[in-house]
Amino acid sequence: MSETASMPATFPLCGHTRWDSVIAWTGAGQCKTMQDWWLDVQALAQQLPPDCRYVLNVCHDRYQFLVAFAAGVWRNAVSLQPSSLARSALEQVIDDAAHTVCVHDGHSEVLDDIVQLLPSMLDIRQVPIVRESLPLELPEIPSDRVVAKLYTSGSTGAPVGHIKMWGGVNLDVKTAARLHGFDQTPACMVGTVPSQHMYGFESVMMVTLLAGCSVWAGRPFFPADMMDALNSVPAPRVLVTSPAHLKVLVQAPGEYAPVARVLCATAPLSLELAQAAEQRFAAPLVEVYGSTENNQLALRRTVEDARWRLFPNVTLEQEGDLVYAFGGHVQIRMPIADLVEMHDAEHFTLLGRKADVINIAGRRTSLAYLNHQLARVAGVEDGAFFLPKLAQGQEAERLCLLVCAPGMTVAQVLEGLRPHVDSVFLPRPLILLPSLPRNETGKLPQTTLQKMYDAYMASHEVGKA
Repeated sequence: MSETASMPATFPLCGHTRWDSVIAWTGAGQCKTMQDWWLDVQALAQQLPPDCRYVLNVCHDRYQFLVAFAAGVWRNAVSLQPSSLARSALEQVIDDAAHTVCVHDGHSEVLDDIVQLLPSMLDIRQVPIVRESLPLELPEIPSDRVVAKLYTSGSTGAPVGHIKMWGGVNLDVKTAARLHGFDQTPACMVGTVPSQHMYGFESVMMVTLLAGCSVWAGRPFFPADMMDALNSVPAPRVLVTSPAHLKVLVQAPGEYAPVARVLCATAPLSLELAQAAEQRFAAPLVEVYGSTENNQLALRRTVEDARWRLFPNVTLEQEGDLVYAFGGHVQIRMPIADLVEMHDAEHFTLLGRKADVINIAGRRTSLAYLNHQLARVAGVEDGAFFLPKLAQGQEAERLCLLVCAPGMTVAQVLEGLRPHVDSVFLPRPLILLPSLPRNETGKLPQTTLQKMYDAYMASHEVGKA
């Protein structure tokens, strides 16, 4: 078993070392410095209730998120971070934690009936703080302090929370920064993924707070928003996105400001999309492999090698049918959710998620394989296979397919699948939709798929009656 990297007893609250260092860009050339951030952290920390144990951080603005996160860390209040800002996801998080307050930036007033809301972060500076009172050094935070609880996306079941300690977060992010070269040349991070999600938390928010980078305070969604965002920040720029967003960005007309690197995660990329992205942005695309449970584990330059390379000192260990990650910045030994093939101590290939393996009529395949074949069908824009649950809690005997394929019929989609998919895995039903309700990270939670299936089946039962 690999040993965990040497851990200092404490780490400072922020990795920036100059008060005039830019932490966030807020538009039209305006920015927030480390000194601005520290003043706002102190102002918010003074307003957290004395018994506050958890901070539900739902800030959309990335600068405000960093202020709320740091104020909680300083006050020893754990940051609660659901992978989705949907009300149902937030209610589950709140149910898991007592003495919770919600820190927001004006978008979450609808939560006032389920959690205590502080004033909007945009109005939080109610207590004047004299700049001369700033300490010469930032507080040191114990490495073993629990600073965040992040929740899985629910793509294979109910979301589960996982705690993160300050020392592990620092080692994780600073290791990634070295691998990307940000320790030598700090970059400006422009991300499409939520700050609360593990990938956005590590690769956008914490690399800004702890590794000396800066961040675009907004979260661009449409290609035009991305073009404006990239034009609003200085080079070197790094685009942090997901496959679902990347596909749209690559296909959009217009010109993007030069980027130094593209980071992508939440699902493996196809070689074709990776090649198209590198050509579109004239920059290397690096995929990040990890999970809420295990943090970042590996990287790959997809156009050069289909294999993944583990982070330094991290190992994957086979134990029965499970593969565990441990060592380096991974402090808690936990199984990974994927099937892998190890090539040597550092390199592996992903074979798909364990939960994706399907057995129907004695034949086995994976949902990842089926979705890959679906993406090859001309005219299909988006889609997802899944195995629904029946009313009795049992799994259905046939797969369901939700698909967006404008202008196509069910028969045409099936005809496109038939040459590549065994007949036992052809879907029944196949539900045509104008779009799929992917969440902020481009995923389709199992509960969402099941609800759509149930609604379709109910409507068709009514039609039969």
